[in-house]
Amino acid sequence: MIDAGGVLLRKVVRTETNREPVTLRHEEFTIERVPGNGKELSQDAQFGDREIFIPLRREVPVVEKNTVLKETVHVGKNVEEQKQDVTTKLREEELKIQKQGEAQSGAGATGSVSSGSGSSQPSAKDQNRDQSGGKQSQDSDKQSQK
Repeated sequence: MIDAGGVLLRKVVRTETNREPVTLRHEEFTIERVPGNGKELSQDAQFGDREIFIPLRREVPVVEKNTVLKETVHVGKNVEEQKQDVTTKLREEELKIQKQGEAQSGAGATGSVSSGSGSSQPSAKDQNRDQSGGKQSQDSDKQSQK
C-alpha cells in the first residue's frame, strides 16, 4: 500500500459574546410626611435626636460558567475495495533448440522460461510439449532443419 493522504482533527476554542436579558430588583427609599393627629405623646416617648438606618438592597447579576460535554467524536477508518483493470505488457523468453548433426536431446531440453511479472506456472506450450513427450519440439526441429 502507498500513502494516500490522511485526516487531521484539530480542536479550536471559539469565543463568542452572549447577551441574555435578566430582571434585577432593587430597593429605593421613600419619605412620606404625614401630619400628626394632635394627640399628646406619652411621657415614655423621648424627645431628642435620633437616627434610624434602613439598609437598601439590590440584586446584581451573577454569571456562573460550567464546562459541559457537548459532543463526543469517534474517528475510525474502513478499508474499501474496488476492482480495477490494469493493463501491462508481459514478456516471455522461449528457448529454441537447433540440433546439428547426430546430437541427441537430453532431459529438460524443451520448455520456456518466463521473466517479468508473469506466472511461475508452465505455459500452455510447455504443458502441450510435456504431454506429447516432446514430440512437437522434435517435429519443429525437423522442420527447421529442412
